[in-house]
Amino acid sequence: MSYTIIFETKICCLADGRVIHFSLQGCNNDTSGRSRDDWYGTLYPSREAFLKYTHSFDAKEGETYYADALKIGGRWCSYHQYGEHLRRMLKRSLSFSELCATPYSLYAKIFTGATVRLLDDTLKEFTPEEWHKDCYDYFYGNIPNKGFTSHYKFSANETEIVDLLSKKGPVSFYIGKKRRTVKCR
Repeated sequence: MSYTIIFETKICCLADGRVIHFSLQGCNNDTSGRSRDDWYGTLYPSREAFLKYTHSFDAKEGETYYADALKIGGRWCSYHQYGEHLRRMLKRSLSFSELCATPYSLYAKIFTGATVRLLDDTLKEFTPEEWHKDCYDYFYGNIPNKGFTSHYKFSANETEIVDLLSKKGPVSFYIGKKRRTVKCR
């Protein structure tokens, strides 16, 4: 049986009233969410929209039925308790500049494309959209190749991060000890 594990949650309130929900989560059956650069962000248009999302967990089929539905850290909890956890985290939310001023570092890891080395040693460049469509064939040998390299750029610019989240762009986040010199703006 697989279940979701929520390792960490951070809520960031922007100056214009929007809310970013950062979540470091994974599944017990794989290694996702185990690295500090696996954070995912979701942008909500307002505080009320985020609260509506958290209350949607209360409507699940009854707390006792889903008592072991997921884990927050090492503690089993129900969906209802996860909604309560998110509401508590909203009370502890930080602004973007406060989050960047903590001893932690926050930056976006933006996927910009990939390069594949074909069998004849030619290189083929892919945009993020093309790679998303064709990556399965290169991963699993349907199109023979010698390997591929993913390309990323890093940013801690609030405007750029919010734009990417609103467009649902290919972005993940690093939130952890300062290890890269990307300045918050």
